[in-house]
Amino acid sequence: MTHTVHILLEPSYIKPVWYVDSINSLRAGAAKRHYLVQDCYAADEIVKAHSASAAIVISTSDGWTQNAIATLKRSGIRPILVGAVPQSFGYDVSGTIYNRRASVEQLVHYFSRMGRDRIALVGLNPVSSNDQEKQFAFISAMAQLGLEAASGDIFPVRHDLDDAIDAFLAAPSRYNGAICANDYVAVALLAESARRKIRIPDDLVVAGFGNHLLGRCSKPTLTTATMDYREMGVQALTIWETLQANPKVSAIVLTVQHQIICRGSTGHPELAETIGTSGLPAGQYPNQRLDSSASLGRINREIRSLEQCLRLCDELDYKIICELLAGHSYEAIGFRLYLSRSALSRRLKKMYQLVDVSSRSSFLTLLNKYIANFSCLMQTVTSAQ
Repeated sequence: MTHTVHILLEPSYIKPVWYVDSINSLRAGAAKRHYLVQDCYAADEIVKAHSASAAIVISTSDGWTQNAIATLKRSGIRPILVGAVPQSFGYDVSGTIYNRRASVEQLVHYFSRMGRDRIALVGLNPVSSNDQEKQFAFISAMAQLGLEAASGDIFPVRHDLDDAIDAFLAAPSRYNGAICANDYVAVALLAESARRKIRIPDDLVVAGFGNHLLGRCSKPTLTTATMDYREMGVQALTIWETLQANPKVSAIVLTVQHQIICRGSTGHPELAETIGTSGLPAGQYPNQRLDSSASLGRINREIRSLEQCLRLCDELDYKIICELLAGHSYEAIGFRLYLSRSALSRRLKKMYQLVDVSSRSSFLTLLNKYIANFSCLMQTVTSAQ
């Protein structure tokens, strides 16, 4: 008998690049075991199949995830979360989690060891259970170190990334450290800090989450906490197999290890050795839930689309990008890379569509806005393939 793995995808989170690894690793693992994979976009699709006792849910926003869980559980289907925090939805919910709490705590300790005692948390998504967990961990870790942290030191995204960044930078001397909700926020903060002539890391140290390509190509390069989404997908399939074989097991939660990668935006890698966390009470997360999904603003969209473009490009595309950045004409690029004009045009059209621009000048403006470290671009993106 062939088993079917049902994957429920939150519609607004089908395309973001950080979940692509989880989905791909899930599919690869299922193929090796000769399982079928069925993608679904509404929980009712899984219920109507009448064949699932467990289903994998890839999502992040609280309201959508809560509704999906409720629909599955009413039909006796045990949800397995990837992306959202299982403990935020009850102790009978399975999932793989990246230890955001420990990574936030470690970043706070790292900043403190550098003498940075005025730290803010920037760019939280108020409808994300992941970011709610980061907020809780941030306040707790600051309190452990005897540092002040209040709601005024947390800057959520209301409409777009720039409103959180502008609010944070309104008083430049108020803070000397910024922990950003993700690398997208951090890259946008680095770009705006450069425009305002704020020196990174001298005046302000910055860190993010995700280890995205843009953070590796920014100037300075971005310190980040890694999230191994491939491994989260692998472990989600392991949970699914265990629940399928054990109907009396209500829930399993597996934690995937994290790592802090220190780069130029903090400037003191020698201080970031593994710091033992103090063991915050497990499962104590904020109870507040927000039901509406925040739409992406212009800056948020352009950063995410540029990251997605870089991840979907092949090595030849990267060479074309470098030629564009060097100011070479289309004729010169074609000659140097052995490309016909039509082949070059097709590749450029694909890249332009990915970042929603229609001209070379707009594409270069976007690249120059967020990718300042041109010398490492080729090495970074090709090594990520």
